[in-house]
Amino acid sequence: MVNLLTPRAKATLARVYYVRLTTLTLIVIAVAVGISAVLLLPTYFAVQVEVGEAERYVATLTESANQRAKSQSGQTAAIFNESIKILAAADRTAVVGPVLETILSPVPNNVSVDTLAIDRTTETVRITIGGIAATRTSLIAYIDGLKAIPHLSGVTAPVADLVAETNNPYTISATYTPPKP
Repeated sequence: MVNLLTPRAKATLARVYYVRLTTLTLIVIAVAVGISAVLLLPTYFAVQVEVGEAERYVATLTESANQRAKSQSGQTAAIFNESIKILAAADRTAVVGPVLETILSPVPNNVSVDTLAIDRTTETVRITIGGIAATRTSLIAYIDGLKAIPHLSGVTAPVADLVAETNNPYTISATYTPPKP
């Protein structure tokens, strides 16, 4: 077969061919994007609903945790008050009151004190404090606050208590020396 077209006609025909090919390719891409958008819209709205439900769930859990922490701190205070009454009957209140004031004064809001052991065998009083800290930072702040108290010495906490980032169970030991009158 012989091509009888002039070079100029061949160039024009090639240009028209490439323009049509490009136009068809762009139309196919546009239709694919349009179909994809139509198919993804329901998924987008479903995800938005799930995100809203997850945010409400997290807010509910946070509020529940805050209320539980408040009620636990109230229970802890009641337990300590009962312990003071029992110790008062044993004629040891001269040490217990100041010890409780000393150890409970630097407690941050997100640290709970659940156990307290007081061993008064000599002139110094050995104290062991236990509980749960919401974060490692708050536990370190509580330990530093205890170390800053002049009547407490030998404030120690096992390194294992500082491993977790959140909900750290802890045990702190210290020695309380009553102030000289």
